Amino acid sequence: MTEPLVTIDEERDRSHASDGVSRYGAYLRNRVSEFWDYDGTVASPVEFAAAAWRNATGPVMGSGYAEIRADINSIRITAGEFGEDDYAIEVTIPLHRSALKPFPSHLGLPELGDWHWEGSPFSDHKGFFDPKYTRPALLTTARLLIPVTDAMLPMPDPDTPAGTVHLADAKASVRAVADIVNRQAVPVVEAPRSAR
Repeated sequence: MTEPLVTIDEERDRSHASDGVSRYGAYLRNRVSEFWDYDGTVASPVEFAAAAWRNATGPVMGSGYAEIRADINSIRITAGEFGEDDYAIEVTIPLHRSALKPFPSHLGLPELGDWHWEGSPFSDHKGFFDPKYTRPALLTTARLLIPVTDAMLPMPDPDTPAGTVHLADAKASVRAVADIVNRQAVPVVEAPRSAR
């Protein structure tokens, strides 16, 4: 079976918590305003999940409550250009140039560097890193956009007291995003890499 792109380690979150409950929860207490709409209501499920995800992953939390596999550049929830209810989970995937059609030789391009593939000092997974800057390099990425709606995510408690975030709601949102990514993105990420 292929490894998931996102893992969540509840035990590590608890064991590294300054309050003995949740390290992630401590981060949330410092960013409460991100979970509330301008009108004083709890954010919609997608906006709430976007805030929960942003705070559960790097660079806000390192190492994160939700750990993204080292061979993925980033995962985030992004708003589209078509107004309300236009959101996607964006997975940014580094690709070796060998996954692309080669440049025609008549162009006379110099030999270009590519992503450097090595073990990460921050993870058990190998990852893509910039090569040494000794020659021009063409680093290609793909962006996978997975549409996401309020109906796909848990509803945060509308009776949450003002100025707070329910840790259970935030964790449920992060788990839901991780499940969507692991279910829908893993085959897409692996396809061009297995074709090499």
